[in-house]
Amino acid sequence: MNQGQFIKKINIVLVEIDKMINNCDEYSYTNKQQLISIKNELYDMINYLNSESIFQQKKGKEFLLSRIVIDSWPFNNEVGKLLVELEEDFNSLTRKI
Repeated sequence: MNQGQFIKKINIVLVEIDKMINNCDEYSYTNKQQLISIKNELYDMINYLNSESIFQQKKGKEFLLSRIVIDSWPFNNEVGKLLVELEEDFNSLTRKI
C-alpha cells in the first residue's frame, strides 16, 4: 500500500467515524469522546505522513487504535477491522520512510 492509497482508506474510515459520532447512542461499546479521539488520531496519521520534517518522521509516533478496538469493540465491527488495518498499514508505511 502506498501513501495515496492509505490516505484514501483513512478518508473512508473518517466518514464512517462521523456517522458513528452522529449516532453514538446506538453503540454500547464506544462513546462520542472515544470516537472523536480516534478521529483525531487518524488526522494525526495523515499529518505525520504529509510532514516534510525528516526529524519528525524519524522521531516516530505510536498509534494505538488497535488496542482500543480489540479491548472494547465487537470483533465483527467493520469500522473496527478497518482501524486495526490502518494502524498496520501506517506502521508499514513509516518503516519505509
